[in-house]
Order: sequence, then C-alpha cells, then structure tokens
Amino acid sequence: MNTSIAYACLNIQMRAEDVNPKLIAELQALLHDAAIWADADDAEVFYIESKNIIGVSILVDKDPSSILEAGCVLGMCQRSLEESRMVSVSTWLSIEASNNKIIYSPLGY
Repeated sequence: MNTSIAYACLNIQMRAEDVNPKLIAELQALLHDAAIWADADDAEVFYIESKNIIGVSILVDKDPSSILEAGCVLGMCQRSLEESRMVSVSTWLSIEASNNKIIYSPLGY
C-alpha cells in the first residue's frame, strides 16, 4: 500500500425497502459493540444515506499489526451482523484513503 494512512472498511448495502431509523440505529449499535468486543482501537461506524450503505472502518497504517487488527475487527463485525439476522444485505470489504479515494473495492460504489 503506497499510502501511509488508510481505512479498511466493511460495507453493508441495505435494500431501500428495509431502511428505517430504528434499523439504522440498531445496526450502528451492533457494529460499534462488535468492534469494541474485538478490541478495536479506533473504529468508526458510518452511514451513507444516499446509497443505503452502513459500515465500519478501521484505521490502518504502515505497521503490519494494524492490518491484522483491522481484519480481526471487520471479521467480528461481519460475524455479528450475520448472526443477528436483522436484515438481508450485501457486504464487501474495501480500503479507502483518508481523502475517501477508494484504494481497493470489488464494487465501484
């Protein structure tokens, strides 16, 4: 990775018909709690209303341990989401620069 600071992200695309304020709040709490349970140092839950995408991002830098931490945290968040069965969603992982430029994503959102 050429950047010194980036964010590893778990992105969750919800169906428009499923989106409501209560569900958003519950998903934000679920992702936050899962990140904390996985000992995240600096996790941020986000919601992109225009695209119905909610997710969590973890800071990664040149230190290889930050990449391992991000993988652990995002995996725990993914597992918690799947076990909750709160909503049927599509998920993917991405890496974004601090200026929001997508470094890696299987989807061009």
